[in-house]
Amino acid sequence: MKKKIRAKGGIDYVVNHPLVDMKINRLECRKIIKKAGIPQAGKTGCYICPFQRISQWRELLDIHKEIFLKVEALEKNGKKYPGTYISKKPL
Repeated sequence: MKKKIRAKGGIDYVVNHPLVDMKINRLECRKIIKKAGIPQAGKTGCYICPFQRISQWRELLDIHKEIFLKVEALEKNGKKYPGTYISKKPL
């Protein structure tokens, strides 16, 4: 089931939870992955998510500087929305 949510700052996004809809919880997901012989994934997330904490931006800069610089360039080149930043403050 898709659900439209309005987050802080008036950003709309759509949430889709197909596993929840199929009543498959985290433990069941792990069992399915293990049975398939697939390695368990670590925590994942979008590197350009505007909802990241400052510590996550710093970690991105420290660990994946090339990606951070791409995100920073996107922010600087956002001419259509001057004064708009990916995070609360300019990267």
